[in-house]
Amino acid sequence: RVIQKALEEMESKEWLEKNSKSCPCCETPIEKLDGCNKMTCTGCMQYFCWICMSSLSRASPYKHFNDPASPCFNRLFHAVDVNGDI
Repeated sequence: RVIQKALEEMESKEWLEKNSKSCPCCETPIEKLDGCNKMTCTGCMQYFCWICMSSLSRASPYKHFNDPASPCFNRLFHAVDVNGDI
């Protein structure tokens, strides 16, 4: 029983590592299924960019995607595959 629980926990950790990213502020695991790349952490409610994992301004989170100097310029809806490749 103890071994089974340990195996389940290990599999759960492996799944999280493969299918989620950690919030840049509080490290809560976040899974993205679809939608835009402006994310909201369910743990601390911080906005962040799914592509580069930068924290975003609460006042104007979309500025990151509208700023020509940003590495994520015009990529609000840019798809990222499961492995994080663009």
